[in-house]
Amino acid sequence: MNASPVPFLRAKSVLQTVAPHGHIGLPDVCCDLYWWDGRLQFAGPATSATVAPFAGHSVTIVCLDPLAAGAWLGVPMAELTNQVFDLADIDKRRASEISTLFETVGVAGFPSGPAAPSSGDDRVRFAAAALRAGRSVARVADRLELSQRQLERIFFDHTGLTPKRFAGVVRFRRAVFAAKGGQSLSQAASSAGYADQAHLTRESGRLTGQTPRKLLPNVGKVQDLIHGSWE
Repeated sequence: MNASPVPFLRAKSVLQTVAPHGHIGLPDVCCDLYWWDGRLQFAGPATSATVAPFAGHSVTIVCLDPLAAGAWLGVPMAELTNQVFDLADIDKRRASEISTLFETVGVAGFPSGPAAPSSGDDRVRFAAAALRAGRSVARVADRLELSQRQLERIFFDHTGLTPKRFAGVVRFRRAVFAAKGGQSLSQAASSAGYADQAHLTRESGRLTGQTPRKLLPNVGKVQDLIHGSWE
């Protein structure tokens, strides 16, 4: 557990049992560890919605900084995108250590707060923050004195996502949780940066295969706990 960089952003214990059917895991730019029924799984960044693998079980989730998780596991982030697997398949020793933490002290055994600086390119962390703030890919590339192609390559190497896909996932999650928080769909679309509600509806169909109205009831409390990750 002393390996560097330390990738843990925060740990959340989900005490309720997730519904066995219909529970949706939203697209996400972060990585997670899932602990459920004595099983430890790693989930990489996700570019589309999936059915939560722990549906029907109580689960504890630890959020990981994607800029550090790849180096922590010794696996390129591009190979972790849209993947969920038992951590022991990658590193049995590390999986055993973390499983012991879950079994003995739970989430109290994990650091909380900003992760240690990753061994990657600081330009990627700057780009991620700028994209979260709504800057265009072209503007971010210009600010970093890179071509858009150079930025895409560097960003993808470190996050497993292109800058455009990263920004799109962040925007969509913001809209979903604004709507879950009580905003109308038109308000949620506007606050997240969509041109209009129809734009949000098209994006929801592309990322989840559902309209926002059909999606929202299936977005459960797991995401309510972790949606603010990697701020």
